[in-house]
Amino acid sequence: MVHGLGQAIHERLFAVELSGDGEVSLPEPNLLGNFIPADEPKILPSVTALPEATERLSKNGLMPFLEEVRSERLSEIDRIASHVELSLTELLQKADEEIGKLASEVERKVPGGEGRLAQAESRHSELLSRREKRRLELDRQRALSLQAVE
Repeated sequence: MVHGLGQAIHERLFAVELSGDGEVSLPEPNLLGNFIPADEPKILPSVTALPEATERLSKNGLMPFLEEVRSERLSEIDRIASHVELSLTELLQKADEEIGKLASEVERKVPGGEGRLAQAESRHSELLSRREKRRLELDRQRALSLQAVE
């Protein structure tokens, strides 16, 4: 499975077992490690003529896997969003305090106060922009995570 930024976040191997009577099961994929290469049979078993079990695999294997990953990913996105809000809001508050302090220096005509105030306002603007950009990225990831299962 790939997350909203196009990076693989989960991989899982599925195995489908078809019996001669058409019964379909989804064994644990570690079963594949038990196979031993054999010579090619002269006559193929009747199970090879059965239709593929993609519907059963999708319903009982892939969809639950996608739902599990989607749930984990949404939880992770929510934790990241909470952290982004907390940390950038704190930084913005500190920048606001710095702007207030420097504004009083400008009023008192402290040398260099206007330059420092301009830098502080620029930093504040950068932080606001950064927070908005992260919000949009996380919203996009959340939407793509929801969309993956639909």
